[in-house]
Amino acid sequence: DFKLSIGNGVGIYQTSKLSFGDVSIDYDLNNTALKNGVAIEGPLSFTLFSRPTLWQAYVIDTQMFGDKLYIEHYDELGVLMGTRHTMDSQSWDSFQLGLSWTTGDNYNAIKANFSYRF
Repeated sequence: DFKLSIGNGVGIYQTSKLSFGDVSIDYDLNNTALKNGVAIEGPLSFTLFSRPTLWQAYVIDTQMFGDKLYIEHYDELGVLMGTRHTMDSQSWDSFQLGLSWTTGDNYNAIKANFSYRF
């Protein structure tokens, strides 16, 4: 009942010029983000909304390349619990609550999150 997931991603980010009347903003940023993560999840011994539940712990490493940014590297460590994804002929949904800590050069943050997939 345990599941190990490894994920990798590449994102390309580019800003666009923005104008409001006489005010014009153009940061002209071009960056590429590399994300690498690993997660482990397992079952919990109770149900929620008549559905089986799970816990998950994960780590995600993010590295930014391109134009100079205030934060070019950060790591996120998190935990969550919620219902397992269900898939039937009518829906594919799950409910989850999580807490994570993000740390990077001169940067620390705590995030609480809620998700509902439908």
